[in-house]
Amino acid sequence: MYSCVISLVYLCSYTLDNNLLTPEQRHFYDENGYLLIKNLVSDEDIERFRNEFAKICKKEVQVPGLIIMRDVAIAKSEFVPDQKAVTKIQDFQEDEELFRYCSMPQILKYVECFTGPNIMAMHTMLINKPPDSGKKTSRHPMHQDLHYFPFRPADLVVCAWTAMERIDRSNGCLVVLPGTHKGSLKQHDYPDWEGGVNKMYHGVRDYNKSLPRVHLVMEKGDTVFFHPLLIHGSGMNSTEGFRKAISCHYASADCHYIDVKGTSQENIEKEVVEIARRKYSVSTPITLKVSLKVSSNSSILHNPSYTAKSVHFTFVSMSLLLVGESLCFLLLALTHPTTLDWVSVGLIMDLSRYFFEREILDFLWVLVTVAGRFSLFFITSFIETPSLTALTVLCGMADLPWEITGIVLMR
Repeated sequence: MYSCVISLVYLCSYTLDNNLLTPEQRHFYDENGYLLIKNLVSDEDIERFRNEFAKICKKEVQVPGLIIMRDVAIAKSEFVPDQKAVTKIQDFQEDEELFRYCSMPQILKYVECFTGPNIMAMHTMLINKPPDSGKKTSRHPMHQDLHYFPFRPADLVVCAWTAMERIDRSNGCLVVLPGTHKGSLKQHDYPDWEGGVNKMYHGVRDYNKSLPRVHLVMEKGDTVFFHPLLIHGSGMNSTEGFRKAISCHYASADCHYIDVKGTSQENIEKEVVEIARRKYSVSTPITLKVSLKVSSNSSILHNPSYTAKSVHFTFVSMSLLLVGESLCFLLLALTHPTTLDWVSVGLIMDLSRYFFEREILDFLWVLVTVAGRFSLFFITSFIETPSLTALTVLCGMADLPWEITGIVLMR
């Protein structure tokens, strides 16, 4: 009888039974909307993340697509004199060192308990909470993360948030309202005390302030997983140091995008769209859905029955591409050693560079690309030089259809 009751309870559970979480852990998440796992990320990994963040702040590393946020109330940065402090970096999917966090096996095995096996990394952040300047700008208002994300169902979305040092009430730990994940998405806006100083730091407009709250004291390497509807925030950093944490929002590949028109998310849409427009120089009208897809590091990270994909080339894939191109270059150089043919080789190789820069290739598509190059070179070895040049120019003009073909093959 008892086992039947337990089974019935888990039919309405926010977690999946994959033999990792204990019944007590599943029940705690179901009731409270968060779960703290101690010592999940090693000190060595965290120090590597800290070092990479320092390089970004010093501009020693340039990361494409990275969003750098600064606190306008701070005059000097922790790392860069005479510049405002970097308080947060977002969308670090192009930074191989930081993005390792999102694909750590010890993180993903817990994420799978909430999203299922088809896991996508949707949004990344490294937070560098500064000492408060007296204007409460280091305080993050109480909010729900789903306010920023136009995909559903919410129950298949989860955030992994890892402390990069000891975090307590003195330096602005997370504050959660247990059980609020069972409610709906509430209206968000800039809180009156903040006045819109820090862009996109929206807060819940109306919630029961008498609800019990929990301050999550975390040690270095501790990781909390929480539901996107859980109301949470963080207090002011009253210390002299900068408080760091790294996080990634994950979603099931089965999630779908929604139209936010007429919903409580309309006000954030304008800000996100404007950031995407400036970031990617987009002149045509775009939506929140498109802007997040463009800037997101969404990729299938884990699926036992599917080959894992990453937003980055693997070393093997890139090496195969370069070796294949070099052999093709040598083949054509030996068969057509004239100047015009060298130009033709350059045009052909530009196609692969274009694909590489757009990062739409995976291992399979690299194989297809190299095979296609060899076939093309074999055919053109019997063609006169002007015809060869014309053919490669046509291939260069046809790069968009080739790209579409590559995407289809990937899928």
